[in-house]
Amino acid sequence: MCEGSERRPLEDEGARVEDGRSRSNATRRKNFTAGLCCIGGVVAIWIASSELIEWILDDQGLQRPFFLTAFSTSMFSIYLLGFLIYPSWRGLPSRSDSERSEALLESADREQDAVNTMLPWRDVLRLSSTFAPFWLAANWTFNASLCSKCGTGTSVASNTIISSTGTLFTFLLSLLFLKDERDGLRVAMIKGFCVSLSFVGVTFVTSFDGSSKEGESQWGDMLALISAFFFGAYSVLLKMKIPDENTVHLPMFFGFLGVVSTAICIPILVFLHVAGIETFELVPWGVVGYLTVNSLVGTVLSDLLWAQGVILT
Repeated sequence: MCEGSERRPLEDEGARVEDGRSRSNATRRKNFTAGLCCIGGVVAIWIASSELIEWILDDQGLQRPFFLTAFSTSMFSIYLLGFLIYPSWRGLPSRSDSERSEALLESADREQDAVNTMLPWRDVLRLSSTFAPFWLAANWTFNASLCSKCGTGTSVASNTIISSTGTLFTFLLSLLFLKDERDGLRVAMIKGFCVSLSFVGVTFVTSFDGSSKEGESQWGDMLALISAFFFGAYSVLLKMKIPDENTVHLPMFFGFLGVVSTAICIPILVFLHVAGIETFELVPWGVVGYLTVNSLVGTVLSDLLWAQGVILT
């Protein structure tokens, strides 16, 4: 009897451990699937946005890719309206407060625990400041690669294919800076093979991209490749600094990213105007409407979905 009664608690404990593992794996698969859906939506948005950007820059005569970048970036700031909508944004505790109240947090409900694990807004601001240069570099070079009349543009098709090399840079940088214990040697080899195929395809595209349209240039291919590198670096940095969605309010992060990036863009716009590279002029209201639509959908929404997809996968 004693032996049986001692064995039963051990069996119950083993069952609980196994049940916990099953739930963890199920949650991981669910998050991974949701992340892939986010990334799939972003791909569709980015392709449509690339067509719209090329049309705005060339057909509408707005040959100012950096102004387009600055305008789109500033729209991120609308996320900071969350400070008016969500009280938790204004009441996030500091790390020291969280440490002193650790005992209380352990007994709080799950929703309150989730709030208290979030970074304070000052830390989120510093985090956004770290990402801003990468984001601006990636988007500026991407937009410039679509401006044929600027002498730096390539076709949308070439831009889209070359931009896919972001997977190569993401893979290589993740091998250097990220270590995913879930990936064994076999999985890493499969990923490497798929990324290599992608790179071979891009090599063919750039080799035979003979500037079939007037104004297209190899500069556009090069800028698209540089943009892909910065997007890859941005993705890996995002995964390093924000390992899961319970660490940072992503809308708050992008809101601060918009404010910091705009502060960086203003002196650059002044320099470009003085240097005669991009002359600052008032934009027609019709074009402003297209810029706003592209910014809200192609930047504000798509980058939030993309960041969520990177974190979940």
